[in-house]
Amino acid sequence: MKKELGHEKPNYERTDPLSTPVPLHLECDRVIIVSAVAVLYYLRNWQEAITNMFDLLEPGGVLFITLNSGDCGFANIWTKFPMLADDASNLVHINQVTKFLGKKGIGYDVIEGISYMDISSCFKEGIDTKGDMLLDFLAHIKNFRKTAPPTLLDGFLDFLKGPECCKIDDDGRFMLNEGWGAIVVQKK
Repeated sequence: MKKELGHEKPNYERTDPLSTPVPLHLECDRVIIVSAVAVLYYLRNWQEAITNMFDLLEPGGVLFITLNSGDCGFANIWTKFPMLADDASNLVHINQVTKFLGKKGIGYDVIEGISYMDISSCFKEGIDTKGDMLLDFLAHIKNFRKTAPPTLLDGFLDFLKGPECCKIDDDGRFMLNEGWGAIVVQKK
């Protein structure tokens, strides 16, 4: 574990299998479809990975990518609290990918949707172990409630409750905005 800002952070070993050209052990040199569902967050060089995935496609082939939207609760957390990220690549969202594709002259279509996750248990200190695990997941810090400096913890919890991350439903639950997008690229 490495220490940062006085609290424990997991020290993830990252591999980037898509950041270098993938040797194909197939009877063909190209593929019809490449799917990258919620994986770009875990790559150090998502731009190179997208380029390599696109290069694998045969003409008419499709690259399908899903990510968080640029204005969802997760993206807003990463923007407000970048010091909690394990790696800068974790901050990637759909707006960055579409901008990258545009700069490379690669056409795409985007489908966006929104879903919500109940995170009310995060605000019940000492009552709900599930809430502490959920808070750890949102902060990317193990034992965040116990190890974060009080000002960071309070600021994080206040931000989670705010309109940048959540809406309060009719039952008074805090519902995290999990906006998402799918990018569909068809190689010409």
